Amino acid sequence: MEKRKAEVDNFVCLNCRNRFFVDTYDYETYGMWHLRCNKCGQKAIVNTSKDTVWGKISERVNEKYATYSNSDKNRHDDNHPRTIELEKSFEETCDPCSCGGRFEVRAKPRCPKCLSTNLKELPPSVIDEDSVPDNRIRITHTQWEKEHAKQT
Repeated sequence: MEKRKAEVDNFVCLNCRNRFFVDTYDYETYGMWHLRCNKCGQKAIVNTSKDTVWGKISERVNEKYATYSNSDKNRHDDNHPRTIELEKSFEETCDPCSCGGRFEVRAKPRCPKCLSTNLKELPPSVIDEDSVPDNRIRITHTQWEKEHAKQT
């Protein structure tokens, strides 16, 4: 049986010269969002189809942008105002990383050795899936839920 392969993005840190790879996320899994800590680079995931906070935030943002037509080709574009507001609003609900940083959708990868974001991207490569550590954590909303419960 042939081993499953995974595509990875390769980087070299311009500060400490460390070479490392970052797994590319499986975007084929509908509804999975991947975030990264803006301080230490820890990866985190959320299944938006099961996350109730995501549902509330998404509903609120979609209501605000209801005037955008369904035929608006750009409404799912990464730089569309709706997309940016949805990302920022959701990030505000996420509990902080254990290092004290914030999980963000657009946070850049960090060098695992010196935590720098001063990186040069190298061509991607394909490696055995077994070689990619799955060290992602699940997003939680404990603090937001406590604050939100007080308001209702």
